[in-house]
Amino acid sequence: EMMTGGESKHVSLLKDFKLYPQAFLGALDSSEGIKNVWESYEATMNVFNEQNIENILRNNMDIYMDYLTRTKM
Repeated sequence: EMMTGGESKHVSLLKDFKLYPQAFLGALDSSEGIKNVWESYEATMNVFNEQNIENILRNNMDIYMDYLTRTKM
């Protein structure tokens, strides 16, 4: 599935969490093909930051809750 602008939802989420391109395994329709899972895992672990992910999730929740509060009838 593609988001507005032609970027895949998968890629967009990985970018949001600062895990792209390390955690992206590729796509069957890509000219590069599929990446090696273990190499991708190792690269992802080098950039994975649990606290950063928690902060992003908390921020996204705050933004969404604010939206719900502003738009409720």
